[in-house]
Amino acid sequence: RNPNTVIFVAQIIDMTTMVFQERADVLNAAIPSFAAAQSRANSPVIAVDMNTGFDPVTMTDDGVHPNATGDALIAERWLA
Repeated sequence: RNPNTVIFVAQIIDMTTMVFQERADVLNAAIPSFAAAQSRANSPVIAVDMNTGFDPVTMTDDGVHPNATGDALIAERWLA
């Protein structure tokens, strides 16, 4: 309802679970163009890259959910 809202759309972090990662890769590839197509001057839609540089081996405890290191990277990306 507010025409002056900034919207952030985040890509999904890399995972070690291949079944989910294949789906995440498809979604992640679509997010930047989706955000650009939906963006308006008064209501930008901003894609946040959570995937590049995210290492599920060192940044998660279970291959899916971020640990403190992963949380720090995610926080940096949101802040940027």
